Amino acid sequence: MDLKYIEKLEYFTILEKLSIFCVTDFGKTLCHNLKPNSNKDTVLKLLQETSEATLLLTQNEPYFINIR
Repeated sequence: MDLKYIEKLEYFTILEKLSIFCVTDFGKTLCHNLKPNSNKDTVLKLLQETSEATLLLTQNEPYFINIR
């Protein structure tokens, strides 16, 4: 993706806000290393994974919820 679009979308600001929710330094590093993807199939697959993870977290009590 072109850097001018990334800047226009304030992508780095979004990553910074997202990293606030990371508990570990490793998580913050992963967050800051996220890159946009313009491949439609990849994006759809990742959105499906996100939907599944959201469903798991909202319908069940995860056993790892209090792990720090």
